[in-house]
Amino acid sequence: MKTLPIFLFVLLFAFGENVNAQDFLEGSSSFSKRKDAHITLKNGTEITGKVDKPKFKKRLIERIRVTTADGDKRVLQAEDIDFMYVPPSGLDKLGRGLDKFYTVSKWDRDSGINEEYIKEGYVYYESSEFVIGRKTVPVLAQLINPGYSNEIRVYHDPLAKESAGVSAGGFQLTGGDAKSYYIKIGNEPAYRFQRKDYRNADKELYHNCKGLLDHFEGNLRWPDFSKHLYYYSTECVD
Repeated sequence: MKTLPIFLFVLLFAFGENVNAQDFLEGSSSFSKRKDAHITLKNGTEITGKVDKPKFKKRLIERIRVTTADGDKRVLQAEDIDFMYVPPSGLDKLGRGLDKFYTVSKWDRDSGINEEYIKEGYVYYESSEFVIGRKTVPVLAQLINPGYSNEIRVYHDPLAKESAGVSAGGFQLTGGDAKSYYIKIGNEPAYRFQRKDYRNADKELYHNCKGLLDHFEGNLRWPDFSKHLYYYSTECVD
């Protein structure tokens, strides 16, 4: 008789931890075909319609097809798209938890991101140059720090492995920390950044932020990457 209350307690605890500790938006890798996406091209054209048939490179999007309400179908290349808001599939929604509301409340209001779309559960993608293998190619990737990305942009890595999360009663309640992301510093192409690389974060990412190490008492742990980046973006970058 005590199993259910204990399970509910662990569930609420897990969500509470997620809301209070997770500043990056949850990654999403699949789209819903039941709800319209909102796409803005680099020439300023805005398109609303259902997105399907993505072509991938390392699970990053090279092109998509969009079908508008009047049945018109268009194939769009990543280099033609500026950004887009896409509804995630039902499966992805289950893993997104409540963190987006907490994250939005902390955003820089001048970020240019449509917060209402994010609150409705949309996923924000933008086009950028990515280093993949030995090539630099244009792809669409999900920006997961949209509210504090004025110098360093962090993108979801769909192939990232995760550390262990929280489970109870045979159910996986929360995922763990991703072990890699793609990051873009300034105007340079984005590249894959792994957990093992973070040992040099103070020199590679935060070299012009002397107060950061003091603020976190010299302890830059990978699970706190989002907190470090938020501090860096709000305290050390104009």
